[in-house]
Amino acid sequence: MTNIRWSGLTVLLRALSSSIRSLLRASLPAVSASPLITRIAKQPAAQRLSALFSSLLAREPTAEERARFGARVAADAPAEALADLAWAVCASAEFLTNH
Repeated sequence: MTNIRWSGLTVLLRALSSSIRSLLRASLPAVSASPLITRIAKQPAAQRLSALFSSLLAREPTAEERARFGARVAADAPAEALADLAWAVCASAEFLTNH
């Protein structure tokens, strides 16, 4: 009986997964088009990471953070990279405990 329930749940989740992926894809442009992300994306590449960290964490990025995220945020499509990083920062323990 348990196997039937799990396989039924698996079928349901697989059926819903394409709908969920579509919803997530539809929400991403809205995030990358937010006023904060749009404003930061228009800044010179060298200032984007500092602007995002200052806005979300009220501090400058560390040298390790600059090395890890700097190149991606300076890329040709900065809005998507900034939106991804903004989500990651907002989900971080630092953001959740300090802000």
